[in-house]
Amino acid sequence: HWHMHGKFASKVWPNQGTERVFLAYLPLVEVFHMANLAWLPKTLGWIRLPFLLVFIAGLWAWLRLLEHWKLKSYWLLLFAALLACDRAVFEILRSGRSETLELALIAAALWALFRSHWLFAALLTGLLWVAHPKLWAMTGVLSLYLVWMAPGGRHRAGILLLLAAPAICWMAWLGFPWQEAISQLLGQSAGHGARGDFFSRLLQHNWSRFMPYYAAQPWVPILHLLTWWPAWMLWRRYGRNIRALPGLLWMVQDVYWLFILAPHYRYLPPHHLLMLAVWAIWVAERQWVFHSRMRLVFYCGFAIAALSLGFAPDIRLPAMGSARSETRCELVTRQPAGRRKNIAHWP
Repeated sequence: HWHMHGKFASKVWPNQGTERVFLAYLPLVEVFHMANLAWLPKTLGWIRLPFLLVFIAGLWAWLRLLEHWKLKSYWLLLFAALLACDRAVFEILRSGRSETLELALIAAALWALFRSHWLFAALLTGLLWVAHPKLWAMTGVLSLYLVWMAPGGRHRAGILLLLAAPAICWMAWLGFPWQEAISQLLGQSAGHGARGDFFSRLLQHNWSRFMPYYAAQPWVPILHLLTWWPAWMLWRRYGRNIRALPGLLWMVQDVYWLFILAPHYRYLPPHHLLMLAVWAIWVAERQWVFHSRMRLVFYCGFAIAALSLGFAPDIRLPAMGSARSETRCELVTRQPAGRRKNIAHWP
């Protein structure tokens, strides 16, 4: 609707009021798509390309963060591969959802914070506030940490301004429709919340959420459960020290998702990144190293896995997450010409 009429609204969305102004989604991914469709060709490859570039930037920030923790090269390779080849990360990268942007923002914000770039970290955290409601608990803790630990009054004032700037700019652009925003966000969230009693939510959170992983990457739900131990121990050991922060963010977000969020695995990429950050700090603290023979075994195994992902489709597809699934766009483009004429044009 924006590209046809210049109005940030939607006549096809089911939420009440979206025909006047669209506020059912937070604006980060919407603005990203608007810029993408305005400046780039409207083809599948060009629509996916900006998300790939954002992911590469996030992966670079993740590697810089791992280097800051002084991990050995083989640990860098392992943690980079666990992020890049994760099933949810790979599938979301192709679908144009907000999780790719969230992952890159969290990686960059942690890197900036560990390097004491306070204002840059505050700006990235402010963007997380307008990314998705599932991150609000984690983002709230990160914001409080930035304000509380800021090295001086001027930094604190600048941090507060940068934290609020994205949301204020968004609402100012639309004319501060607070009532519409609350109504539409609550209506949209009602269909994506956790349901049932405590035990059913616990089962959904720790089992149903990882259902697509069990065939290809069963270590992910196991790591998810085990992460509580290093996260809790790091927080007990370091308290307000920055090395406890990723574990604290992961624990807060995990509890928040348990009670609030529906068990969909597509939400997992930012949570997966925080989980790997906890384990990376845990490995760095323990100074776990491989001796020469073990390093040789590790590098050979990594090379075999990389070659398998690159040249063996039967291994590559389920391991990296596509699992022979086809996107809606590809399904539409493969329809016979006679059947495509009544189908809306997918990007």
